[in-house]
Amino acid sequence: MEPEIDLLIQELEAHGLSWDIGHQPRLIEARVWHWPHVIGRYRAEKIEPVATMLAKAMMEIDWRKYPKLK
Repeated sequence: MEPEIDLLIQELEAHGLSWDIGHQPRLIEARVWHWPHVIGRYRAEKIEPVATMLAKAMMEIDWRKYPKLK
């Protein structure tokens, strides 16, 4: 089952984090930001669903550093 992109984005925003997806000719990348730093990154070797890429980038985050906002 693929993760739902809306739920992933909602979770990131609840922690005050930003995200983006980059696509260049030889690079497809999902990034999670705690501006101005990238704190999670996933570089795909082939085209994958955006939700999957974002979920994999989110797995790189040390969530203890970014508690939910009140």
